[in-house]
Amino acid sequence: LQSGARAWSLDALEHDGQRWVAVGLQDKTARLFDLATETQSLCLNGHKGPVRVVRGMGSWLLSGATDHAVKQWDLQTGCCIQTLQGHTDVVLGLDPYGSNTFYSASKDSTVVTWDLRSGKKVQTLEGHEDGAWSVHFIPGKEVVVTGAGNGVLFVWPASRALSPLATLSGHKQKVRSIASLQWVVASASEDETLR
Repeated sequence: LQSGARAWSLDALEHDGQRWVAVGLQDKTARLFDLATETQSLCLNGHKGPVRVVRGMGSWLLSGATDHAVKQWDLQTGCCIQTLQGHTDVVLGLDPYGSNTFYSASKDSTVVTWDLRSGKKVQTLEGHEDGAWSVHFIPGKEVVVTGAGNGVLFVWPASRALSPLATLSGHKQKVRSIASLQWVVASASEDETLR
């Protein structure tokens, strides 16, 4: 598959029997490629800067970009349902939490919880030094893990967090990616280590 521009992010999606790969691109678009036909099915235009992160969420695709915005797209029509404004710098991470809520991480050092029904912020997680570069909700455990630019990870309660439950140190540079398997959390950093 040819994306047509520099790819920043990708996610695999499945909804109603259809399977796609979504890609966030330097040319300010997000594109969906149908895995059955190996062809582009949608080109989503609307961001004013490169799309740094894409994430599937049921029948929607979320995209975050250097224009500081998060967009919610309909997978069937390719239409933008809404644009969520609230960050003051690049959106670097997205992760769903339930069916109508998701997290966005930004270089502005915050992680915001959004309600898609209202299009409004639910809460803001602060304290990330040198930006919030990644976010990962752990299903079934009701916690969210965030990664900061200084290499620190924070573990927060998923709802109404006032302060982190735990702080995990060890990385020396930006935490770019977080994954989990139950209570085992893995992180990847620009310091060339996995923890």
